[in-house]
Amino acid sequence: MKQLITVALGAALSFGMAGKAHAAPAWCAAFPHSSDSYDLKDLSAPDVIKVIETYVRATCTPSPEAEANRAQIDAGRQAWSKKLDMSDDDWADAVDFLTLGQSDRINGQVAIHRDGSDGQVKRAWSGYDPLDQWAMITSGVGAPDDLALDRHYLVDAFGAKLSAVGRAAYVKRCIERSDGNPVEWAMCQGDIAQLDYARIAAELRANKQYTGADKMHVRLAINELKPALVAHAARVKALVAKDPGYGKMFEVAAATREDWVNRYKSDAALLGLVAAMDDARATNSRKAFAGCEDDTWVAWKAALGSIPAKAFEGMHDDRERAHRFDEDAMGPLLSNPKVYLAAVALTTCMTVGQDRTAHVDVLVRLLSSAMQRWPGFRGPRTGTEAALMTTGITLDDRDARLDYPEVHRSFAGIRQTSLTLSGGGSGVVASLKPSGKTVTVTFKQQLVKQVQCAERKTTNRINQITAGGSVIYETTCVRNETVVVDKASSPQTVNPRYLEGVKPGMDVSILEDVVVWARVKPGSPSPSIVFGVALK
Repeated sequence: MKQLITVALGAALSFGMAGKAHAAPAWCAAFPHSSDSYDLKDLSAPDVIKVIETYVRATCTPSPEAEANRAQIDAGRQAWSKKLDMSDDDWADAVDFLTLGQSDRINGQVAIHRDGSDGQVKRAWSGYDPLDQWAMITSGVGAPDDLALDRHYLVDAFGAKLSAVGRAAYVKRCIERSDGNPVEWAMCQGDIAQLDYARIAAELRANKQYTGADKMHVRLAINELKPALVAHAARVKALVAKDPGYGKMFEVAAATREDWVNRYKSDAALLGLVAAMDDARATNSRKAFAGCEDDTWVAWKAALGSIPAKAFEGMHDDRERAHRFDEDAMGPLLSNPKVYLAAVALTTCMTVGQDRTAHVDVLVRLLSSAMQRWPGFRGPRTGTEAALMTTGITLDDRDARLDYPEVHRSFAGIRQTSLTLSGGGSGVVASLKPSGKTVTVTFKQQLVKQVQCAERKTTNRINQITAGGSVIYETTCVRNETVVVDKASSPQTVNPRYLEGVKPGMDVSILEDVVVWARVKPGSPSPSIVFGVALK
């Protein structure tokens, strides 16, 4: 009797016709010749793994029924090869996959190859192969502060080395939640548009580092991704139709992607330096960090020097109100992609790249703190989030709001430094006196008249009892006098790299050993030097 079996593709195969026995494909050699029975009806099972297993069994250990219907089974398997972007030889991967236990098949995780007996992954990101990228993006391993766990930053860091497999992993993570985040959808829309299934198949086929089972895990995940993308496209279309604000969001994302096409060329050297620092952090290699102090400082000067002085117009210290210049200045600094990238490189070098006992100056600490929660501009995805935050998109629904992915990037790693500040001074420079590796800055006198108490009288009213039990009585002033005092700050010891261009007569503000800003003269609306860099 003829038996009709509908396979998952929707095609119908007719069994019962006589067929000649033929040799099994070479890839069947690794398949255990089990006596377990199987049912050809499972070729149309809803469980894709069951379908694949049945095709392998029917091909490698054919029953009389399977042998009799060899041509139809081969045609069905070829259809599944097309569906999964597999060549005939790729079915060796399916054989390897079927040697896994049931739980490992269903789990679907690809574990990244770890380095050394300590189980850490100390490998340069630039050297990740496609399956390394898939494993890290879809699962991730590392300490809580490991930037590799931040998939938006990580994928941006791959840059031009992002593989088709890695891109698919990023898209999968982006759309897999039914209650997904529209901001993230905008961030990954450009990757959806660039998905290349033929290239994914080629990358999997060429990979020799991971097992066939790992490759099948990826193929099965891609098979699930394809219909999910169709549903996602409908979801995005409905979202944009519902509120024009969402349409604007995707327009900003597209414009940001286009901007990065040019930025990859114009900022190639700077991006290469940041990539080198990302690699050095990932490997924790002394050799990789060697010489980074000079390289990252040169990059910092070039990037900051491109900002016009007018960007800092009106920004001053207000020490009486405990307000610092940097609290206003970090916005203009880190909203500039070049400065942001240079800051990432500098901060990484001067913290993770140094011995734990090394001094971390206040500029590096300020940058590290300011960048922790800022999406920044590591690439088009993080750049899209930053652009959306600064564009000010308004949704028509007053109860709706855009939820941005949470950012917490500790560029300083375990050397994340405190922002507790100590010391500093300000005023007109009187002299610069080099002394060894530092320079002492002295200030011109600031003579002012003050009324001070010249004589006090102790009363019998208790004002305070100290923790040690001492009684402090209230005092009153019985005689004042007018005196002249010098309000100039005490001499400051400064790192000479922050004094380039600073001359006597300039008005400066110093925090610890860093010249935060310098003006040509007191009262100038804009600083001419910020954090050791002359502005245009």
